Amino acid sequence: MHLLLTSVFGPFGVDDPFGSRYNKMELFHNQVTREQGLFSFRFNHPSFGLHFLAENVSVPTTVLDFPSYAKFVREVRSGRYTHVGISFIVPNFEKAKAMAEFVRQADPGIQIILGGHGTSIPESRTQIPHDHYCVGEGVRFLRRIFGENEDRALVHPLVHSSFNKNVMGVTFLWMGVESKKACYEKNAGVDFQDLVAQLRGRGISVMTSVILFEEHHDHETIWEDIDFGISLKADYMQFMQLGPMNGTTLYDDYVARGKMLPGIPFRERHGQEKIWFSHPAFSREESQTFLTAAFAQDYRESGPSY
Repeated sequence: MHLLLTSVFGPFGVDDPFGSRYNKMELFHNQVTREQGLFSFRFNHPSFGLHFLAENVSVPTTVLDFPSYAKFVREVRSGRYTHVGISFIVPNFEKAKAMAEFVRQADPGIQIILGGHGTSIPESRTQIPHDHYCVGEGVRFLRRIFGENEDRALVHPLVHSSFNKNVMGVTFLWMGVESKKACYEKNAGVDFQDLVAQLRGRGISVMTSVILFEEHHDHETIWEDIDFGISLKADYMQFMQLGPMNGTTLYDDYVARGKMLPGIPFRERHGQEKIWFSHPAFSREESQTFLTAAFAQDYRESGPSY
């Protein structure tokens, strides 16, 4: 047996049948430093989860990290693989579907494993060819497929320090502040300005995140949350649109109330262009305008992230 684990294929951040120029496969340039011009960070993060899975199964495993479609095709056609695992998020539904369909056409004997956040939507189960469907934790799931001991100790891939540090500790922390209002249980009683200041005072870089287009937002109150997020003086600031996704109480509630907009393709459900639900105060076009304005305001007040 031989396992191929792969993320979806490029290119990314372009308008084509599989994606949009508004959804770049770069965390910072897509949703953190996006309005900072030449100061915006340009780099990709590897698929940590796939490498972690590969370290924790005994079967020989190859990882493709955001390959080109041609490279993915070459690997599948090599004849080495008995199983192909495809990891994807909801906006990349069409890419995962195309990859699975190719595997099925190229070698029907290869077993296809689907995993990642994209498996939260029922269309993945009904429209993408597969033999195994992983929702949730993947290590035990893979070990079960290959008849391995599910309870053996986990192995973590080595992450090397950039410097010759005697003590390795936390150097970066990302916290979801979400809103100035205490509408989240996790925020109750938290002084975020003090918390961010204390973390930064200990040499820890902090990224905070605020959700826009919540139900209490209108054209005025949304700026209260934007300004609050900026006032925390974190090193990095993310603004994300509210995104009702399958498997959440929010999604079920919005479906029941008829708030989900029909006909919005999965590739546009990523939180950095237009909302895909009906909001009483914002049109889809306005949601894009206000999101861009929030990032621009952060840049004007805070300067480049570092």
